[in-house]
Amino acid sequence: MLGQAPLGHIKSVSIAEKVKRILICLGFYTLSDPLEQEYESATEFQEDFQKVLNQRDTVLQEFKVRCDQQDSNVIELLSKQSKIPTGKVTLEVANSRQAMQIFPILDAGPLKSIDLKLKNDSQLWDDQRLIQVWRDKEGLEMEIILEELIKENMDFLKKILTNSRIFRKISIYFEKIDLGQFNKLFGPPSGIQENSEIRKNRISREEHLRIYRDLVRNRIQFSQEPMEQRIVSALEVFSNSTILGNVAKFLDGIDMQSLRKVCKDLRFGLDSLKLDPKFQQISIDIREPGQVTVSYNDQKPITYREFDSNESYQSKFLEDFKIMMSNQETVLKSVYLNFYKDPQLLDHFKMEFLESKGLKVENLEMEVFGQHEILSIFPLIDSVSLKKLEIKCPVSGKFQRFLSVDEISKLDQWRNLEELVVNSFVVYTPIRELSIERLAIADILMDTVSMSDLIHLKDVKLQVSENLIKIKIEFQNFFDDNDTNLDDFPGFDSNQTDVWYFRIPNTEKIFYVFYNASKSITFSRIELYGVPGNARVL
Repeated sequence: MLGQAPLGHIKSVSIAEKVKRILICLGFYTLSDPLEQEYESATEFQEDFQKVLNQRDTVLQEFKVRCDQQDSNVIELLSKQSKIPTGKVTLEVANSRQAMQIFPILDAGPLKSIDLKLKNDSQLWDDQRLIQVWRDKEGLEMEIILEELIKENMDFLKKILTNSRIFRKISIYFEKIDLGQFNKLFGPPSGIQENSEIRKNRISREEHLRIYRDLVRNRIQFSQEPMEQRIVSALEVFSNSTILGNVAKFLDGIDMQSLRKVCKDLRFGLDSLKLDPKFQQISIDIREPGQVTVSYNDQKPITYREFDSNESYQSKFLEDFKIMMSNQETVLKSVYLNFYKDPQLLDHFKMEFLESKGLKVENLEMEVFGQHEILSIFPLIDSVSLKKLEIKCPVSGKFQRFLSVDEISKLDQWRNLEELVVNSFVVYTPIRELSIERLAIADILMDTVSMSDLIHLKDVKLQVSENLIKIKIEFQNFFDDNDTNLDDFPGFDSNQTDVWYFRIPNTEKIFYVFYNASKSITFSRIELYGVPGNARVL
């Protein structure tokens, strides 16, 4: 089979050893699908693999070996091969001894990265052996997955990274770690964040070893990095308010908040400038009790959780949020709020922020259980800025929840809306009581709509509206008033889908009504030329 393959265009080679079998998988630049071949004879495999190496024209993108057995024929065979040129090598082997058999056959020239998974071993190598293999190589990156990061591994990592330039970066993933030995060898953290910590060990006057520990993913990344310039000189530069102001123009609110925490001088300088962070989007979300997640623009979300400390997650969130928003003057494009699992935090948010600062936003999206939650926030939203409101039910299920909007619909914030979406609740406030005549777009789910309601909407609220684009009203029940004059909607039958076109006086516009027997009615404003030729215009 390999005799018919374009061996000169190989981009990747993967070798896996199974019980009494060897599987080779070849990826090609010229074929969309890889080519696989299984061998029961080690001799046949060795002959074909030698063909692959001899006939290839380019450096491999990746060379991968997978072996679960402690005593491996494949590893022994590969260890006798000539140099294999590849940009990346991936090894899933039983122990570090097997990896050490593969490393010498790799061409160091094109090699850039190594991924290593040790399945039955937590012991790495002696640093001198590895230095001997790649003594002329610089700037490699390696990822290692093992069961436990033990003291001997830590010693190896520190020696290989401080005594040579073979590796620029080494990342270790582990299940267990000897933290006592880790702190003893690399020292205490110089920087601590919610889910990570950083240590720095000096290598020379120009370089240090940066150790980043990810507390969530059980990962430690060791990297050689240039020494930072002295902080004092940076602070001296930033003490100039003009320079600091010019730099801050290129920072968003998150960056400025991080810079504030460097030292009190920078904090004072930034606070005195009163720079608008110009946030566009904000999301405050409580999905689980005891924690709140907030995000600004497209930045990574920040989660505040309850820990055993003197400061609650609620207080810390509010403190940071007030600082973030203290100089916000730009009208926000969108805000998402979900406080339904922590009404206490909603009260604090209202009292400590909204009542003093207010909120200028164009699009407001809220997940609530009832009108009382909306009333905690809605009156404090700037009514001039607000254009769109979307009210969502935070839970879904077989039975829909009902919502009254009788009080919020009387507020200026509601009356000035251009767009409204309330379609995951069933609104039981009568449609006639809702101020919708200024709306351009709406999608509302009602409990009950009657024929007299439709006539009222047409004649009083919508037909004369210059803002109207499309308003859709869904309903669960339709009530056919017995005393209603059906001349307004000729031929109306609640069980039949139908359309009507009404001329709008003194304009070239048409008021279009579409009734769907599946329990919805849509009102829209269209151009006269959009009316079908055989349609009757009333």
